[in-house]
Amino acid sequence: MRGSSSTGVAVTLLLALAAVPECLPTFTGGHRSRRTDPGPEVTVQQGRLLGRHITTAKGTVYSAFSGIPYAAPPVGELRFKGPRPAAGWSGVRDARREGKICTQPMLNLTKMLVSRIPKSMEPFNAAEIPGLVRAQPWIIRAVTNILTSGEDCLFINVYTPKLAARESRAAGEKGLPVVFWVYGGGFIWGEGGLTFYDPEYLMDRGMVVVTFNYRLGALGFLSLGKKSSVSGNAGIKDVAAALRWTRNNVAAFGGDPDKITIWGESGGAVCSHVLMLNPEFAGMMRGAILGSGSAVHFWGSVSAARATARARHMSGWTGCKRDLPALELAECLRKVPAHRLASLYEKALVPEDGRYLTGAVPFIATVEDPDDELDVYDRPVLTENPRALLAAGKYARVPTILGFNSGESLIMYTGLTREPSLATLRLIHDAAPSSFLRDDLLPYLSPEQAEEIGERARTFYFGNDTTIKPYGKSLDNFFEVVTGLFMYVDSIMMARMMASEPGSAPVYMYRFNYVGAINMFKNALRIMQKVACHGDELPYVWKINVGFESRPLTASSPENKLREAFTNMLTNFIKTGSPTPSAASSPQQLTWPAYTAQDQAYLQIGEHMHVAEDFARPVIDMWDDVYSKAMGGPLWGRLAKLEAQRRHPGADGGPDANGANALRL
Repeated sequence: MRGSSSTGVAVTLLLALAAVPECLPTFTGGHRSRRTDPGPEVTVQQGRLLGRHITTAKGTVYSAFSGIPYAAPPVGELRFKGPRPAAGWSGVRDARREGKICTQPMLNLTKMLVSRIPKSMEPFNAAEIPGLVRAQPWIIRAVTNILTSGEDCLFINVYTPKLAARESRAAGEKGLPVVFWVYGGGFIWGEGGLTFYDPEYLMDRGMVVVTFNYRLGALGFLSLGKKSSVSGNAGIKDVAAALRWTRNNVAAFGGDPDKITIWGESGGAVCSHVLMLNPEFAGMMRGAILGSGSAVHFWGSVSAARATARARHMSGWTGCKRDLPALELAECLRKVPAHRLASLYEKALVPEDGRYLTGAVPFIATVEDPDDELDVYDRPVLTENPRALLAAGKYARVPTILGFNSGESLIMYTGLTREPSLATLRLIHDAAPSSFLRDDLLPYLSPEQAEEIGERARTFYFGNDTTIKPYGKSLDNFFEVVTGLFMYVDSIMMARMMASEPGSAPVYMYRFNYVGAINMFKNALRIMQKVACHGDELPYVWKINVGFESRPLTASSPENKLREAFTNMLTNFIKTGSPTPSAASSPQQLTWPAYTAQDQAYLQIGEHMHVAEDFARPVIDMWDDVYSKAMGGPLWGRLAKLEAQRRHPGADGGPDANGANALRL
């Protein structure tokens, strides 16, 4: 029970660090500020702003403007509505402090760190204490931000190393490339401030970085269907409003509005991809980075009918009657305290959501029903199934990076979508075989066919193994299976479709498998498996102040070397559309090739970066066969044709006798 005792230490430390709000320092949102400097000023469409100067560890001085309203407060009658324009102001607005973050519940530490499977947890290491001490004020700040979160939260932050670009442009010099960052958090948690997304490493590389808050949970994604005034996707409409604001104002900060790269992770990648699928916003971006998610992932979007069913299911715990007419239910829900709505997110899941092996995320993007009664601010952002839009080539033709991590599923089994218990692991053998099949397949199958194909999938992954133990190879295989179902099968399908589209822009793919001292989620959640958890790539690009190192680092540590290499590649992409431009300064630089229908190359990011091809081919072949036989149609027909063209003679691509080769990746 070593893991249980170490869990107690970890929980005690985290709670101790977060339990003394009177020790909370007064933050201006930055670090190493020049206090004698009155601060930079800039003028946006709403009025003048006063910012602050921040200096990076490498000596780069940049200007930070925080807490700028990009939309009107979505309160009162505007709850659940699309964002309205923000008001202007007279005089100079103080933009040296971040705005309030959007309403969200506290993380359930009991679920995430106490009820876990003990033998799956890493023991606490004394070498982590210095990192925890360093992160202490930021952990306190993160907890305080959640405790004080609210509905008046639509604020944007802009960081720029070159306000002087305004004068430079007068001399013919163009503005800097712009990063538009959309955070993840399961559509339930998250914020755009310096606690989690400090842009220090990007500031050293010369670009403008924009972060912001958008509505979450029921407040951002509740849908009650047609003629309800609540069609869904308010949070994504916030993202769209922030993108419009950036395009209209970023030139004032030295950025080029024609060089915006939209970059999202997890739920943020879904929101970003929805805008890529919408022609109104597709022209506002020059490139896209989608980390660990997209709108075509099963957990990224849902039908209007399922979204409405979830909203009504949750309503029963709010005091509002579930069977009220839509307009009356919307009015009732507008009177429920915001934090009460946020805390009830799990109550939105309907019984059929528990069928699928991976569980379900309650509030996500909705395929909205067109509704003529909606005004211009509430008009739908997504009215067709994302997979159908992808198959039809209806998306922004811009250079795109798609990425996923080797242990994506581990964060789900720490309490995000399933209780992290042995009972969850037993679903592999105790649940119906159809639990391996996604909802999009079921309408094409009879109950008998669903059971037959589900059993085929279970046998493919586990062979004749009829037991599962909460440790060792059995557990590792289980997590690998769910990582495929949760993430990479859809990521690879999407890459193949985009790469094969006539006239497509380059697509680049990575698989992040590095396990180091700054893998934030793996360290914080005490994950024992030696793989990269969902979100673990982020500290290798962003300075995540709330994170802590599992051991002290030096400038020459492997983690810092990887951070330099990975950040350089992403920076190259943001500046040029390619992670490794042909004019690379070093002939020894690793080339990250585009993903094509023929080569299917991707960048493997582990202890050593290298290019590989054809990831998890047996797994992809198996699901291709299932989908093509069940659904048919142009999408899977085109994939089958492309695969036939690229196969080497004699390759069968099937599993071995035990169905286990797909797991030895």
